[in-house]
Amino acid sequence: MIKKFEEEKKDNPKFKEMNNQLGIMKKDYQDMLQAREVTRKQLEARFQDIRRNIQRNFDFTSSEVKRTKDILKAFNSKFSHNLKIYREEFEQKIQDFRDFNRKRLKETKDRLDNIENTIHEMREDRVEAPYYERPPIIEKEEEIIQALDDNVYELTKTVENEKTERILNVGKFKDDAKDTLTKYQKSITEFQTKAVEEFNKVKDKIEVDVFDRLEAQDDLVDNLSNSVKNFQDTLKKISD
Repeated sequence: MIKKFEEEKKDNPKFKEMNNQLGIMKKDYQDMLQAREVTRKQLEARFQDIRRNIQRNFDFTSSEVKRTKDILKAFNSKFSHNLKIYREEFEQKIQDFRDFNRKRLKETKDRLDNIENTIHEMREDRVEAPYYERPPIIEKEEEIIQALDDNVYELTKTVENEKTERILNVGKFKDDAKDTLTKYQKSITEFQTKAVEEFNKVKDKIEVDVFDRLEAQDDLVDNLSNSVKNFQDTLKKISD
């Protein structure tokens, strides 16, 4: 009876269809397991590569941060050193300028005293001089007064020139320091922007790879689900 059943089963087209469906399901299941293992290995390798990239980016970022700090430290040291030198030079110039002004003021004072004495003597002489000798004396007094005005003008001009030069030197020093700081700040900003861009690229690539792998697994599951549905339909036909 069993032998007869086996013979009838071989000749039954529904059983043949069921066997075919089972074979397809078995093959789809094996393909899914194999594809899943391949995907798992690919994802594992990809994540290992991602971890290495993250570590490299971390090492690079740490190295750049250290390098930037060293640059800023060196710049600060150089800036402080140059500022100290400039301050000493500037203070020396101020002292020299003060000494020069004191000397000029003393010379001017002595000259004014001499002129004042001369004018006083000439006035005395003019009072005592005859009328016809007074015009030359007055002319001489005017020349002395003009010379006095010229000396005052030259002294004022010298003081103003020194003041202008000092202001220009201070302004140039500030401009140079500001330009240097701006360059370093720009370098740091560019580095930070580049690091963020590289990190976003790695993140986007990870998301794309994971999505592709999951989508492939979804396709395999859908195929297996279709095979199961077909097998269920076959069983239903057999039971009918």
